[in-house]
Amino acid sequence: MYPHITHAQVYDALSYYYDHKKEIDKIIHENKEEYWKEKTKGENWRR
Repeated sequence: MYPHITHAQVYDALSYYYDHKKEIDKIIHENKEEYWKEKTKGENWRR
């Protein structure tokens, strides 16, 4: 699927993620939150 990426590179990326999972997941969550705030800016929400 991605011939330019070696198995070693995939392994390294996964190893880095699992070694820094808490920090990376926090950044992902913050980015998602920021994205949705911008995307829905000015919209009225009904409950």
